[in-house]
Amino acid sequence: VFYPDNVPRRDRAIQLQNDISVLQNSAREAREAMDKEDARMLPYINQILKNHNMSTFDDLQKKLNDALSGTQKQMYDDLVNNARRLSVGDDTALMVMSGILFSAGIVAKGNDQFVLYFDGDSSIFPAIDIGNFLRAVNLVTVLRSYARAFITLVTEGVEAGMRAFRLVSTVFRWSEETLLETSQLARYAGNASRFLKVLSVIGIFADGFILAFDFFEQKKQKEELDKAINELYVSRIVAKSFARMCDAIKTQDGLMLGYLILVGDDGTISKEDQDAADKIVNKFVEYVKKDWGAITTTSSLDLLVVLDKQRGSWTNEDPSYQDAIKNAEDQVKTDPPSSPGVHAVVSTSALVAKTAAHRLAAAEVEDFYPPPTYDTAMALVHLTDMKHEQLRLAY
Repeated sequence: VFYPDNVPRRDRAIQLQNDISVLQNSAREAREAMDKEDARMLPYINQILKNHNMSTFDDLQKKLNDALSGTQKQMYDDLVNNARRLSVGDDTALMVMSGILFSAGIVAKGNDQFVLYFDGDSSIFPAIDIGNFLRAVNLVTVLRSYARAFITLVTEGVEAGMRAFRLVSTVFRWSEETLLETSQLARYAGNASRFLKVLSVIGIFADGFILAFDFFEQKKQKEELDKAINELYVSRIVAKSFARMCDAIKTQDGLMLGYLILVGDDGTISKEDQDAADKIVNKFVEYVKKDWGAITTTSSLDLLVVLDKQRGSWTNEDPSYQDAIKNAEDQVKTDPPSSPGVHAVVSTSALVAKTAAHRLAAAEVEDFYPPPTYDTAMALVHLTDMKHEQLRLAY
């Protein structure tokens, strides 16, 4: 039995809980998509190796290490070492990113000679800026690792999930330049956060987590429901952030697959295919850089606030906007990116796949984002509310 005054609290807690369950399911789907894309990329990367008289990833690493030097070599070493600390065997994403670096940034001259594309050399026209690409793929490695840790938390439970978060936070080693760009995320300690624990058990306990409160007397029932709303509200922000990170990985995989489809054939690559592939890899770098700086826990909360306004949620006992952000950032220390899942556009037919990859190359980076799912009017209401709150705090 819920007391009448507590019924809205019960309904709000269950609503928040259901939102988290939806985000958990998106993480489970992301794992399946990532595994599927890894399997699709392997034959292409193996063909690239074959095209350049290589048979193993070790061969590819050696040629990259011979060609790279200075800061770029250090950044690539960081990429390899970090990926291997968190993987069993060769990591597919690492192999693909190395293959793209090789094929887009380093060109074979005979069997053994390679020319590194440097900016400023008027005699060589680079397909990519190697430094920018290495910065981007180091960031991608961080994102993939935290996304995988969140997926482990959701699918295997709190103990396995917390071990995964601790592993990510302790094994990464960075060059100074990369560390500056990843410092906020790298500071996340992966300690036994109560919010991450909530995220790991919600799907198991479902409505029983909230409905158990019907045995309490009225005051105790209100206190417990208010506490649940606060914890679920912040947990939902954390879940939204990591779910958006998982979505970003799907788009990054889609872009990498599009590149491989164009260059990972039998070696007879047309100029049109090569030009489209070069466009894709540069858009990959632009996409990673843009998302890393633009998507924050604040923007995740903004999306959730608009969702609540759109469906008329009861929000009387929700924590304040600033308190929610503070609590979420204290626990997460991360600004993960967002995207749709571009991976779905590629067909199994080679001709159709190349056609889709060319469309990908011609698209603008903004096209990689999904259309808004919220009501524009409600978004404007939220912006107005935020302006009023800023004025209130100013005075």
